[in-house]
Amino acid sequence: WTITSAQYQDVLKYMDQREFQLAIDKLEGLVVQHLFELTKANVSETGYKLRVQIAKAIKTRSKAIQWALITYNDLAVKMIPPHPKLHYS
Repeated sequence: WTITSAQYQDVLKYMDQREFQLAIDKLEGLVVQHLFELTKANVSETGYKLRVQIAKAIKTRSKAIQWALITYNDLAVKMIPPHPKLHYS
């Protein structure tokens, strides 16, 4: 294979798509976990200590989601056609 061969270009395209799909899967998993933690935090029977632990987990998960979004947005630009950028606030 050479850099200009069709097979080489196909493999590069596949690798980019695979990396993008992995970023989407990671982001989706983090968001679902975040939603479960938010739901658990709002349960009325949750004690104070558990709510404090959940709050820490939510804060950590928020940072992980932000990093996953950065990865997604970096890869989204490389896709053909480019995918939209996502924002988290």
